[in-house]
Amino acid sequence: MPDILPISIVIVTIAVLVLVGTAITVLTGIARRVEMLSDTLHRTLDQFELTVRDANDLLSNLRELAPATVAVTQRFQRIAARAADLGSLVLDEVEAPARSSVALARGLRAGTSHLIERLARRYGQTQNSNHREDSHE
Repeated sequence: MPDILPISIVIVTIAVLVLVGTAITVLTGIARRVEMLSDTLHRTLDQFELTVRDANDLLSNLRELAPATVAVTQRFQRIAARAADLGSLVLDEVEAPARSSVALARGLRAGTSHLIERLARRYGQTQNSNHREDSHE
């Protein structure tokens, strides 16, 4: 029996050494994964930092452009209002004479039509009476 105790101590010592070796291997693998994750996180943060800088530059540029854009928009609004006013004035000036011209043209057309109709009747009556006189002779 006395031999069992040293053998048990040796077996327990070997088991502890195996457990420690396994723990070291596992912890080394975890350390590598944590290091890779840390590197990836570092690269991601660097890219995020660049993206934030680019976004800040873009916002800065937009802030610089905003007043000019507003000024141009206001100028276009003023020009559009002036063009609409000018269009209204032109229509107001042209509308009444155009209506008068159209009425005059209609009147001339009606008068000319009536005159031609009367002339045609008269010429037709003259032709008929001349034709009747020729037929009596």
